[in-house]
Amino acid sequence: MSVEGVVASGFEPVREYLAENEDKLLGGGCALAVTLEGAPVVDIWSGMAAPDKAWGENTRAVLMSATKAAAATCLAVLADRGKLDVEAPAATYWPEFAAAGKAQITVAQLLDHSAGTITIPDYESLLQWDGSGWSDIQEIERRLAGAAPEWEPGSCHGYHGLTCGWAWDALVRRIDGRSLGEFFREEIADPLNLDFSIGTASEDFKRVARVRNINLDELAPELRAVLEPLLLNNRDPAHFAGKAFMAREGVGALDRLAELMNNPRVLETEVPAGNGTATARGLARFHAMLAGGGTLEGVTLLSPETVARFTAERRTEMDTVLGMPTSRGLGFFLNLVEGPLGRSMGPTPSAFGHSGAGGQQGFADPERKVSVGFVRNHLTLEPFFGAGLIARVYECLDNA
Repeated sequence: MSVEGVVASGFEPVREYLAENEDKLLGGGCALAVTLEGAPVVDIWSGMAAPDKAWGENTRAVLMSATKAAAATCLAVLADRGKLDVEAPAATYWPEFAAAGKAQITVAQLLDHSAGTITIPDYESLLQWDGSGWSDIQEIERRLAGAAPEWEPGSCHGYHGLTCGWAWDALVRRIDGRSLGEFFREEIADPLNLDFSIGTASEDFKRVARVRNINLDELAPELRAVLEPLLLNNRDPAHFAGKAFMAREGVGALDRLAELMNNPRVLETEVPAGNGTATARGLARFHAMLAGGGTLEGVTLLSPETVARFTAERRTEMDTVLGMPTSRGLGFFLNLVEGPLGRSMGPTPSAFGHSGAGGQQGFADPERKVSVGFVRNHLTLEPFFGAGLIARVYECLDNA
């Protein structure tokens, strides 16, 4: 294998780190893109997009939960335009959501993962591992609207791994009339010229890297000790993690991500919590807009005040679903917690973005005027390889 792409002068150590650590791709591939003050300084890739296909300049990866930053930004745009009050009850915009004791749950609580609406009632009859049911958005939203919260809303927070995306989509549809994926394409991706979509068109399937499944045996013992409890809990329908990841018969969504995300039926529908696809370049450009306070290359999508509001600290505590401490804004992970997996968005505490299964990472660092998009197709759930690349980026910045 070889490292393809370009780096600006002074960023050669980033390319060298990838070349020296290609074995950590575990037979898969990856890409890294970095911008500084909105301009690209790193755009490299290596490895295999599929067993018989090398990663290329325009290879997209399934972003998994790194999609959530883009999905949350759709609500930020609506808020910026005065069409959405995040502190208002969600039922203001989605009346059916008031059922089962949810009348006072706010939009902000749906964004910061404290609402408690982590599961779909009777999901076993709707969402199948073969991809059926995932495009039935009306039924998904109907069941979610009728669901009772799993805890007193606002009393704690826990990762709404799948349901948050459907809830945010329901709000966008009722406020704007378009789906969240349509809104993202027309209001964010097209104006910024992003190679990035939520719900992938069939003509782009051939560019999407094939997802390779999790294998705990490939992980270092210390990392396995951190991740194994989450994988076990994701298989238990009585545990918050099992409810969030739709467990049944000893299997949860984290065990079936490769099967799901390689399925064209799932890839083409909109799953705003997890099935966006993008090049690393597209992911970095998206976050460059956020790092620029809502503006990139003369295109303004958000005010700096709205960016600051959505990325201000809302919850920093133990996540009841993931079983580890996390820090959240409104739809975004914050870089404030040095938990078991360490900071994944570089050394700047004020950085924000979202990670995804497999080590996917997109983030904005407004303080250093940096944005990063890192994608890979092997579901190791392991952030250290990407974190090593990101550490080299900041070393280059410090040495400039």
